[in-house]
Amino acid sequence: MRRPESAEEQPSHWRLERVDLGDVPYAAAQADMVRWVEERKQGVAANRLFLLTHPAVITYTARTSNGQLPDAGSPIALVRFC
Repeated sequence: MRRPESAEEQPSHWRLERVDLGDVPYAAAQADMVRWVEERKQGVAANRLFLLTHPAVITYTARTSNGQLPDAGSPIALVRFC
């Protein structure tokens, strides 16, 4: 069996669209990801790889003690991970 040589020859489920977004605010990226997942589930979007950066965040959980969190004046956003 001959191997596909170009992206056009590959089955559609093998194809991956690369999307370079650059710098994106964290909250916007998070909201976009929810929308992108729904688009994919509904079959209105192809397989995509999103590449982006966002400002620094500190991720914490319900088990994180207050002593482990930064002071209220920290410029780094806190993001609770469920």
